[in-house]
Amino acid sequence: LSFCCIVEPEPGSGETTLADARKILADMPADVRQKFEEKGIYYVRKYKGPNDPPTPWWDPFEMKRWNEVFATEDKAKVEAISREDGVDVTWTEKGLTLDNVTPAIQSHPETGEKLWYNHSQVFHPRMPVEEYKRIYARTGRFRFLVLYFLSLFLTLLRRVIFGHHKNMSLTCCYGDKTEISRSDYRKIVDAVWKNKVYYDWKLGDITLIDNYKV
Repeated sequence: LSFCCIVEPEPGSGETTLADARKILADMPADVRQKFEEKGIYYVRKYKGPNDPPTPWWDPFEMKRWNEVFATEDKAKVEAISREDGVDVTWTEKGLTLDNVTPAIQSHPETGEKLWYNHSQVFHPRMPVEEYKRIYARTGRFRFLVLYFLSLFLTLLRRVIFGHHKNMSLTCCYGDKTEISRSDYRKIVDAVWKNKVYYDWKLGDITLIDNYKV
């Protein structure tokens, strides 16, 4: 993948972070790595339909509508695209549910190197809480402290409303559908953050990345 800076951001904004998937895997605690190697990872995404009511205020993490994601209102096309990607489709009165199990650790197609290759950091329900906590610790900016407490409140509220995490609009767990504990999730986020690199964009900058490794 390639990225470039056409409009330079204001000072203190526009920072991009990248992380090496090989180093993340190397720093992943053995107990967490073993669980993902043996079980894989299970993703669940729930989408409302084109005529459903708007997103409630207490769930800012709700997904887009399925017709927006697939750029069609033809359910047959949605099913065909999903099948091609190895994703199971379930239509319910509440909309569309997509779920699939996939390996969490994969080998690079050219080098054969083992890579941390999954979205557990992003799909887990506690993602905003753990991210904002670390962003505030790194930057010291008050607004990230506010966002941390707000995301903590909303995460707890969603847990009360939805009950089990698999009822949420976006989530993940181990491939056997057991929950990724808070302890395990923190270890994942710690390994990712340990290997992040940060840089501020300047006009004309170009970044090239190997999308398997980074």
